[in-house]
Amino acid sequence: METYSSRVTTCIKHDDLTRQIEFTLNSLTWEPGSDDKNKGILIPRYRSEGRMGPDGKIYPRFGGNPDENDKVLVRSIITKSKNDGIVTPDLISTGYNDFTPGAAIGISFSTSITQAITQRSLSL
Repeated sequence: METYSSRVTTCIKHDDLTRQIEFTLNSLTWEPGSDDKNKGILIPRYRSEGRMGPDGKIYPRFGGNPDENDKVLVRSIITKSKNDGIVTPDLISTGYNDFTPGAAIGISFSTSITQAITQRSLSL
């Protein structure tokens, strides 16, 4: 009779994660304009620099102590009210400002995300 371990080991390779994120974001294109009906999501204030609130206010650089409980409402791709594949400048940080209208931005986002994950992992 064979004995099986009850322990399950999961290993996600970096390339697999990148491929999954690219597939998810592949259909996103950049268009000028804004999504004024966007309800937004709550994020910590210290991470809101350059993001736009539902009222059109752009959050400045945070200068206090990071606090996960101090949340602000910002417009987001997750809660957008426009066409599913369209991303407007107000839905992301002002740090992403070099896109041209109609440009596919999914690969750029997925590269940024996986680079951030890698850098954070290496800093541990």
